[in-house]
Amino acid sequence: MATLGLQIILESLRTMLSSHKEFSLTKEQESWVVGIMLSVTLVKLLLVLYCRSFTNEIVKAYAQDHFFDVITNIIGLIAVILASYIDDWIDPVGAIILAIYTIRTWSMTVLENVNSLVGKSARPEYLSNLYFIVM
Repeated sequence: MATLGLQIILESLRTMLSSHKEFSLTKEQESWVVGIMLSVTLVKLLLVLYCRSFTNEIVKAYAQDHFFDVITNIIGLIAVILASYIDDWIDPVGAIILAIYTIRTWSMTVLENVNSLVGKSARPEYLSNLYFIVM
């Protein structure tokens, strides 16, 4: 995700420095963008609330992922609308903000879970039970 975020930042900077700066949506395109983004964001928000009602950590991780999507969808939608009505540079700046948010969020997730990813092992009795089940 960090690599993707860096690529988005580079592409956004290239767009901002480009001589071809024309961002416009027709009223129909704008209606579609707003309708789709608001619908998806509402569904994701409902999924956040639903997943948070569970005690299972995996389902709570889904809630966190859905919440991340809600935030990024809102920021992206605001950037597109502002770019369409105010100025072209707002869209790539919005993309840069989203990329930085994505890099930060995923980096924090990795740091929180680093112990699970490296150098840790389950208790020997758990591993023997697992081995027995597999066999």
